[in-house]
Amino acid sequence: MRLHPVACCPSILRRRRFRIRLWTVCLLLLALPLAGQTVFNAPVSVPGGFTNGLFQMQNGNVTPVDTGLATNDFPSLSRDGRFITMAAPNPAQPAQAATDLFIYDRVTGLRRTLVDHSAETLQDGSIVRPEATYSALSPNNQLVVLTTMMNVTTNVQGTSSTPMLTVNRSSDGFQLATAAIGLGDSIDFFRSEFKGISWAPDGSVFAVPHYVNTPTPMGDLRPAVGIVVFAHNPMTTQWDIVGQITQPRIFDNVIPNVVESHVFPAISPNGQRLAYFELTWPDPLLAGPVSARLLAVNIDGSNPLVLVNFNPGFYPMGVTWSADGSQVIYSVAPQLQVPGQFFPAGDPAGAAIRAVSSTNPVAIFTVPGIDSGSYPHNPSITAPPPGPTVDLRRVPVILSRQSNGNLLLTAPGLDPDALYRLESGTTLDGFGNPQDFTGAQIMAGIDIPLFAPSLFFRFTAAP
Repeated sequence: MRLHPVACCPSILRRRRFRIRLWTVCLLLLALPLAGQTVFNAPVSVPGGFTNGLFQMQNGNVTPVDTGLATNDFPSLSRDGRFITMAAPNPAQPAQAATDLFIYDRVTGLRRTLVDHSAETLQDGSIVRPEATYSALSPNNQLVVLTTMMNVTTNVQGTSSTPMLTVNRSSDGFQLATAAIGLGDSIDFFRSEFKGISWAPDGSVFAVPHYVNTPTPMGDLRPAVGIVVFAHNPMTTQWDIVGQITQPRIFDNVIPNVVESHVFPAISPNGQRLAYFELTWPDPLLAGPVSARLLAVNIDGSNPLVLVNFNPGFYPMGVTWSADGSQVIYSVAPQLQVPGQFFPAGDPAGAAIRAVSSTNPVAIFTVPGIDSGSYPHNPSITAPPPGPTVDLRRVPVILSRQSNGNLLLTAPGLDPDALYRLESGTTLDGFGNPQDFTGAQIMAGIDIPLFAPSLFFRFTAAP
């Protein structure tokens, strides 16, 4: 296929009424992370102990991601691989006993506070301390679903916590809706609710663990945590449960009762399958270790396939799909425990990341460059067609000024699923610095920092 370049030149800028001489301006493009990268947590040594470091792997090479935060808990990667959301105490408020949600832009290297939590003292003397945990950006990066643990400390009853699921605007963190308020730890002994969030590729729904009615062998109907999907209700502007993918089980014909819960949902890149962890708790008081299995099912819950069986005492620490959907990448760790009690958590110091085929799980293998770690996330863009069908000679490249002083580069009319290569140069005689973007990304706009002289741009079909 012949490649047709499209260049950005001063005539286009004049048509856009852009009042900057191109030959006096330098535009530097930073490379967008490739779809093959994996982002994950791993412990790093700090004075006085360890903290959750953030790392990325590309082509087997692992490098740290410097967000400027002391810890990077529960990292979640956007489907295009550009943004990471993570929970951490706010370094600007060292005395604040709350945990905020941050977003880090891997293209610009900038970090900002997305959801700013504050501890609050109530009239009765109780202290409410919000703690951001799991999060997930929508496929268009416009929304973020967040699980927040509302920790309440009183002088009478000690400390309790209740999870809250919200949908926030990613531009400024504004809370658009409270999707659900979960059961507190006085009922939810297994701490499974809202543990992991995953969007469908089209952004129409997201999947999350939530309590559902569960029939028992003794004919009762009791709550247990399965995977449900939420969708936006335009009439009420709320997000409501519109479906249930998995059905947990409760065995009340044995003493103590055995309870099954499902956590860490991960929708496949093509939206057709769901991977998740099944946890079987041998007793409600957590006196015995949990037994875990990793499964994949069709998005309607049919045709379950067991990918991995784990020995009792291993706890899940996240799951994701490879970008092409051929593998499921997961993390497990030894379950945290004290004599006589096993907690619903894993030890991050012992967490390992592994992979398994999503259709033929005959072996477990390592991810190149990664051994230990938790909460792995891969960009989940399905493989684009080999080349665009749009005639690039007819596509204008447009630069416009943003309110923050940067430029926004767009090109309307591209094939949203095709892959394009953006190149830049100081003259029209030489282009380099290739970066690959989908048509949807380019049409939405590429942010370009403005700080060097004279740069031109062109697009070609990516090889």
